[in-house]
Amino acid sequence: SSLYSSTFWATPRRFDSLIASNQGMQKTIFITLLLQVNLLVCIESVSLARQATPENSAQDLNPVVIGRDPYDILVKRFQTLLDGENVPLGSLLPVGVETFDCEKIDSSPTPPTSVHKLRPSDVQMVGALGDSLTAGLWAKEAHMLAQITLEEDVDISWSMGGNGSTPFDCATMPNFLRFYNSDLKGYSSGTCSMVGEASGSDNCPNGALNAAVSGETSRGLLAEAQHLVKVIRNNPDIYDEASWKVVTIFIGVNDLCTGLCTLNQPEGITRTEYGNNVRQTLDYLKSNLPKTFVNLVNALNITKLVPFQEYSANCRLFYSIMCQCLKPDDPRVNSYIEGYQDELAKIAEDASYDQDDFTVVLQPFLDDLSFPENGINFFAPDCFHFGVLGDAAMAVSLWNSMFEPVGQKSKNLAFDLVAKCPEEPDYFLKTKRNSGTR
Repeated sequence: SSLYSSTFWATPRRFDSLIASNQGMQKTIFITLLLQVNLLVCIESVSLARQATPENSAQDLNPVVIGRDPYDILVKRFQTLLDGENVPLGSLLPVGVETFDCEKIDSSPTPPTSVHKLRPSDVQMVGALGDSLTAGLWAKEAHMLAQITLEEDVDISWSMGGNGSTPFDCATMPNFLRFYNSDLKGYSSGTCSMVGEASGSDNCPNGALNAAVSGETSRGLLAEAQHLVKVIRNNPDIYDEASWKVVTIFIGVNDLCTGLCTLNQPEGITRTEYGNNVRQTLDYLKSNLPKTFVNLVNALNITKLVPFQEYSANCRLFYSIMCQCLKPDDPRVNSYIEGYQDELAKIAEDASYDQDDFTVVLQPFLDDLSFPENGINFFAPDCFHFGVLGDAAMAVSLWNSMFEPVGQKSKNLAFDLVAKCPEEPDYFLKTKRNSGTR
């Protein structure tokens, strides 16, 4: 009961500030649904723990735990909780790359005046917009009971994390950049929480320039961009607005799971609205955040995740509540995903987003997503959000894609965690112009 009172019962009192915002009610619904999932998971998990034996634990309680006995990790922790002891919930260590045999690259001889001549060592700042997949929700959790914390592990977020200081400590895009520039600003450290100290809010300084908000759709993307610019301008002693920046945008999962499924809206968020939301955000960034290279990560085809929901009772519960209309090869869902991807492709080809001091590059490494046999190990215990391995694979894939010429980019995740080196002779982050496609 003490476990519930500190998390569940304190939560509704914090909803007032959420409801006051435009996206407040939507986020309130999202958090409420998460709490429903967690309560059901706790009830079911405790029941299973009472019945568990070493023989059935691997089948009934198997979490996304790498190289650990699920019976030891789960059943003993559950029993300790049942006995009334307050023990810390388990978490997994970040995953780094084993090798990154790349030469150190000096900054450009003279400060670059064009985003199309940007080396990794020229980048001074990183930022991100998105949802819980960028906020790192549950990324380090070792088992399903830990989900009740609603913790956002922003420090290992694939596009924004700064755990450790190198890609060997933790594979994140900022840590790859820090290999070349140790003075990089904006990356996230520590944790945030969806309750009270959420990523993308003023209440979680650990997030730094990670403006991603768990549960957000493309409708809230502009507000995230405005928050990002506000944080930069309000902290001139930390962030030099005139320096070169990399901002990563990844949005769309909740446009489907919340808009189309959970809220049961007949049309959900259409491709047209989705595209307009992204364009409006990019227009704002172009006007208010010059000297920016934008990674526009293609929309995730979430139907590829459907098979993982059968992995455990916890996963079935999560999917049934959070993304209940999701089915394998669902023609309606597929049409929305294809529509979103088409809109992003058009945006990336728009010449208005290809200036000397601002460019948008579509990073398509999720286009032909195909999971290996051990694909479940890349997810958190809910089988939906990225786990430590998933975040590492996303980070390596984003890094590689940033240095692959436009038109020649990989279209599947780097599950092998093999990171590429920026290529001679220029070492530039690849854009349409320096790839020769415009």
